[in-house]
Amino acid sequence: ANAHAKAVDRASENSRPRGIVLLNELQISGFRSLREFRIALARVTLVVGANGVGKTNLYRGIELLKHAACGRLTECVARSGGMDGLL
Repeated sequence: ANAHAKAVDRASENSRPRGIVLLNELQISGFRSLREFRIALARVTLVVGANGVGKTNLYRGIELLKHAACGRLTECVARSGGMDGLL
C-alpha cells in the first residue's frame, strides 16, 4: 500500500498554532478497496457516496497516515490486525 500526501504548512498564513499542517492532496494506492485513489482537499472536504464505495477505507487510510506522522504506526497496524488486516 502506498499513500502520498502533499502538505502545506500554512501556520504563518493563518491563526493556527505553528506545526499544524494542512493537506491539500491525498493519493492512496493498494490500501484495502482503494486501488488507485486521489483527491484534492480543501480546508473542509465532504466525502459522500453509496454504501460499499470506500468511504470508511478512506477514513482508515487517513487515520493510518496520522498515526505514522505521530510515530504510532506500529500501534495502529497492530490494532488493525497486522499488515494483512490493512491490505
